[in-house]
Amino acid sequence: MKLQRKTLLLLLAALGFAGIVYVVEIQGQQREEARVARSRTVFTFAEDRVQEIQISQPDTETLVFERQAEGETQWVMTQPKAAPASDASVTFLLDKLTNGRSDRTLTVSESELSEYGLDNPSAIVDITLTNGKTHQLVLGQLDFSESFIYAQVDPPIKTALKDDKTTPKSANVTPTTTEAQSLQVLLVPIDFQYAVDRPLSEWEQQEAERPIQVSPSPSPTLETSPSPTSEESPEASPSPTSETSPSPTLEESPQASPSPTPETSP
Repeated sequence: MKLQRKTLLLLLAALGFAGIVYVVEIQGQQREEARVARSRTVFTFAEDRVQEIQISQPDTETLVFERQAEGETQWVMTQPKAAPASDASVTFLLDKLTNGRSDRTLTVSESELSEYGLDNPSAIVDITLTNGKTHQLVLGQLDFSESFIYAQVDPPIKTALKDDKTTPKSANVTPTTTEAQSLQVLLVPIDFQYAVDRPLSEWEQQEAERPIQVSPSPSPTLETSPSPTSEESPEASPSPTSETSPSPTLEESPQASPSPTPETSP
């Protein structure tokens, strides 16, 4: 009886533990589904619709990239110098712009933008589509976990860096915001900062990305030797004929000597 009671207690304990694990897993899955439902893609345009990208950062030269219809590389850098662009670096940025999702959306007033580093942005990305429409991504400061960064997407007033005297290409809109108007601030993965904050050398096409120039080598021509003519061809030596040895003839066998006849005695 004691053994059966102990077995029963162990069975009940195992069932209770399994129930706790099941509840925790279900709750975790529900929280993850709720988080995904709350998240949103940063932009809704497709990657192949992007024609031009402009990146502005403090104390750094403005970068401009344009898509090529034809050529050895898909993207070229037009500012600060003309050069083939690194397709890998530009593609990584495009992937974040078109597929990246925000973890959370906050509603703030314009006076609160400084709390998120958006009054003096760390980077501004201006995007021009093939249909001429423009979009803007403004990056602020990191959150407390340093895993996400605050951002604005298509703010009502197009943003420019404070020390930048040039007007971004997407700033051709009429300001409609007021001090009391609510603004949306997104929390996006830090990958957005990694995609933008690169040295100039990483934006240029790397040696490994350059297509290999294969110079066509002339196809070897086979020297055709003239077909031998009867005059030029050496006289054909007669094929050795096997000397036909005369077939051995049977030598005449010596005539059989007559067998001696016994002499008849008289």
